[in-house]
Amino acid sequence: MLYDEERVISNGSDGYAVAETGDVLIEPVNEVVEVGRGPISIVSGSTTGYGADCVGCSGNVACSTLDGKTHNLINDGIYYEDSKYGSVRIIAADNTLFDCGTIMKIDNGIIDPFMAIVMDTGGAMRQAWRNENKILIDIAFSYESSKGIYNATNKSGNVTFEVYRNGW
Repeated sequence: MLYDEERVISNGSDGYAVAETGDVLIEPVNEVVEVGRGPISIVSGSTTGYGADCVGCSGNVACSTLDGKTHNLINDGIYYEDSKYGSVRIIAADNTLFDCGTIMKIDNGIIDPFMAIVMDTGGAMRQAWRNENKILIDIAFSYESSKGIYNATNKSGNVTFEVYRNGW
């Protein structure tokens, strides 16, 4: 089932008791609800890493936060606190494929799988899709010299992206 989709497995019912004596005439029955935890889509592609201080970068991400503010990777960090998914890693993606606020789980086979949010975009991601129809996700780091930035790179095309939310 898709993430947060709900399906009632068995209906619940109210119980009844005698107020004066507290004797229970009918026991209450809890409703059983199944809640989905699966992605709405799974796609594959490649990942790279980038630092907020790269040539031509200001540190500000291209997408506004849900409340309309600007997020700066150097000052505000490489994580975003999402009201539903908690602390998620900021990534850049082609915004014609993934809207701002898209939540996905990334498994690039090098670093541990993690939840991420599309908060940035860039020419390399758009060019990869337009020229080769390949999905490229760029994982944000505070600085180009950040430890682990090279572990973000997997250009095999076998990186999986499990999309849990499309945009805000």
